[in-house]
Amino acid sequence: MKNNSFRRPQPIKYKSKLWECEDAQALEQNRTELALLRTLYQSTPCIYLTLNSKGVILDLSQFGVDYLGYKAVELIQKSVSKLFHCTDRATVQIQLTQLRKQPTQMSQWEARLIHKNGSLIWVKVVARLMPGTDSNPIISLVCEDITTTKQLEDTLRQSEELHRSTLSSISDAVFITNNSGIFTFICPNVDIIFGYSWQEVRQLDNIYKLLGEHLFDWQSLQICGEIRNIEREIIDKAGEVHTLLINVKSVSIQGGTILYSCRDITERKQAENELNNYRHHLEYRVAERTTELVKVNQQLQHDITERKIAEEKLRQSEENYRTLAKNIPNSAAYLFDKNLRFIIAEGSEIEAFGLTKDHFEGKTLHEALEPQLYSLVEPYYYQTLAGQSITTEFSYANQIYILRIAPIKNEQGEISGGVALIHNITERKHTEEILQESEQRFRTMADSAPVLLWLSGTDGLCTFFNQSWLNFTGRTQEQEMGNGWVEGVHPEDLQYCLDTYVTAFNARQSFTMEYRLKRSDGEYRWILDNGSPRFTPNGSFLGYIGSCVDITERKQTEEALRQQFIREQLIRAIAGRIHKSLNLEEILNTTVAEVRHVLKSDRVIVFRLYKDGSGVVVVESVGSEWKPISGTIINDRYFADFYVQLYQQGRVQVVDNIDSAGLTPCHIDLLAQFQVKANLVVPIVQEISELDSSTQTSKLWGLLVAQQCQETRQWQPWEIDLLKSISTHTAIAIHQSELYQQAQTEITQRQQVEAELRQSLIREQLVGAIAQRIRQSLNLEEILKRTVAEVRQVLGCDRVLLYRIWPNGTGSAVTEAVVSGWPTILGRTFSAEVFPQESQEQYTQGRMLAINNIEQANVLPCLVEFVQQFGVKAKLVVPIIQEGSSLENSTQNSNQKNPELKSTQNQKISPQTSKLWGLLIAHQCSHPRQWHQT
Repeated sequence: MKNNSFRRPQPIKYKSKLWECEDAQALEQNRTELALLRTLYQSTPCIYLTLNSKGVILDLSQFGVDYLGYKAVELIQKSVSKLFHCTDRATVQIQLTQLRKQPTQMSQWEARLIHKNGSLIWVKVVARLMPGTDSNPIISLVCEDITTTKQLEDTLRQSEELHRSTLSSISDAVFITNNSGIFTFICPNVDIIFGYSWQEVRQLDNIYKLLGEHLFDWQSLQICGEIRNIEREIIDKAGEVHTLLINVKSVSIQGGTILYSCRDITERKQAENELNNYRHHLEYRVAERTTELVKVNQQLQHDITERKIAEEKLRQSEENYRTLAKNIPNSAAYLFDKNLRFIIAEGSEIEAFGLTKDHFEGKTLHEALEPQLYSLVEPYYYQTLAGQSITTEFSYANQIYILRIAPIKNEQGEISGGVALIHNITERKHTEEILQESEQRFRTMADSAPVLLWLSGTDGLCTFFNQSWLNFTGRTQEQEMGNGWVEGVHPEDLQYCLDTYVTAFNARQSFTMEYRLKRSDGEYRWILDNGSPRFTPNGSFLGYIGSCVDITERKQTEEALRQQFIREQLIRAIAGRIHKSLNLEEILNTTVAEVRHVLKSDRVIVFRLYKDGSGVVVVESVGSEWKPISGTIINDRYFADFYVQLYQQGRVQVVDNIDSAGLTPCHIDLLAQFQVKANLVVPIVQEISELDSSTQTSKLWGLLVAQQCQETRQWQPWEIDLLKSISTHTAIAIHQSELYQQAQTEITQRQQVEAELRQSLIREQLVGAIAQRIRQSLNLEEILKRTVAEVRQVLGCDRVLLYRIWPNGTGSAVTEAVVSGWPTILGRTFSAEVFPQESQEQYTQGRMLAINNIEQANVLPCLVEFVQQFGVKAKLVVPIIQEGSSLENSTQNSNQKNPELKSTQNQKISPQTSKLWGLLIAHQCSHPRQWHQT
């Protein structure tokens, strides 16, 4: 507190009664005017400050104090620079310095004041040296809030920038004309500015009808080549006025000589005009208000006296001090001077001793206190007068007190006394002891608990971990405090853990979460953490308490069950795809592909075993970077002698590393050829039921093999079980496929037999029908014609003829049945070279000739050329043998007078009694033909 706060009014001596009366009247009048001016001064809506030559605040208006959020005592005797923004302080000092050099001038500038809450207020500052204070300069500072103006200016500036940005993103309207203004080019977006379509502008024909006459000076354009930023107002199609910014340039484009670029700047011009008008308006208002404030300030300065201000401050300060001291519970406040005499004594603790403030006020420390208490506190009071601030605890009359003493300096910075505050903390101390005892019991109980416990405060940071937690993590209490505990959380669980905790903490709700926490041995263990909020009896939030349990074994069991369930589902899915087909190749390919996909191995094969112990890789699924071995035959007698029987009995071979698995050198070399480094072999054993009994026998069909080529591999138990299960399903599917193929083979064979029987029956019926029709006539010519017609109809060929061989070796076609469109051979006689003697002898012996394609047959070229003249592309020749002196068939019908012709396809002719009568010939002319046995 300032020294002048303790001044008491001094009496004034007057020379005469008359003077006293006049002075009283004048004083009363001045007081009335002063009160009026004071009211005007305090309520003027501006920040008014009075400064000395050093820029120290001597006085400021109540409106200014309230507007800045301070109390007057917080600003009086403080440098005015502290009220200004750090970047404006240098400007303030410069303006004040220039003002002292030019006392008759008035300075104006803009700056930012700092509100007590830290916000910035833009003000227009008007400063002037008060007249009559040259010897001890006093500066009047008037600040008018222009924050709104600044914000408006920023808004207008931002609006203008946005407007320009928007305009810049819109393409200008561009035209090209000749020297007469006739359009040679019109941009398509002309309607954006002018409202006319491209076609409507074209109909105007001349740009002067669009932009007006006398747009630019032709001579200037010829000299400079370009004229920029021509402003011209135009009226668009809708009748609205637009301001355009036009650039004109000499060009030689599109058959034109002048290029016009038009940009619509109507909104920008309007904004600029509005901004200028508003600036002029604001400047006028600021100048007007500043003039008014200066006049008011000059009037107030003449009427305000330092004595009135000091008295008011003293009274207000004392009243506030007493009010504050009375309202501090269990406390007493004392104001003393440098002689340790109490000036003010207030507080409820004075009454607790059965005393009043009168017991202290006006008395010294020694006079007011009992000797025992005086001896306790007297050193602290003298230390305070020496400039120290003291805080200490002491006991007196079975009570515990805390004493705080601070020095008070006057305006000159000298210590004029001090202020002491005594607070009875007996009850608080007792409460702290109870809390300490309770906390100790809690810590003892928590450290003995078999679970991990933790506590956090109202800020969410952890404040305690029990000994079980520390033993589990192997860390100290200091390392875990705050957020240190998160260092032990598994990185994959950290974000989930923090999100769960923070969400529950903000909602003041209980939570449960599972995460992995690093144990002291470095192993991450699964933890079940349950947290609950803590509250005081009156509902105040204290933080959280949590308990943690190691659930690693439970998680491992759950994971094992989950993996088992997944494997069973996987096996069912693979088995379903394997059993989906009865095609053996498809079954095996599906098996190796599915197994390799699941095991993520480099190669999976099915090895087919034969009875002699050899085998072949029938199917394979292998990565592109490894050597394929499908189709590879392996014949290893050692394997056949020692391993086949073991695999027959269900042996599974697990090789994690071929070099350390105890394999024979030849076995290692065999696997190394195929780039194998780890091998897993499961037999494919078929359980076959005997047809004549209910027993089953095991048959080793082959091996299902998974191989790792890139590196060694430790095969997991679940992988082995998976391969065994798939092998069982594969064996079943193979057996089903074999049964299906066997059934299909039997069905095919049966169908072939049935087809042969049907063909044989048809042939017999056909031959019988032909023979019957032949027997029905005794005319040889009719018999021959009917024969060739029936044969051609049955064979479905293009020509059938009977070729009669005469005794001299020549021959001729005695009858013929031919499809229309092909040349006839009937009646033509051919020389003996067509069928030479050696050919006749072969035909006499029963030889038949079938040529499927005359051009590819192994015959003489001359014969090919001969038959091609009749369009022949395939032919079938059967001899007609005459036995004895008549034609006979196999039935030897002796009642017929005419001999019967017959084919010797399935009949042996005795050369002693046989004679070649002629040939039965079938021709295919349209295309080659495959002659069948039937």
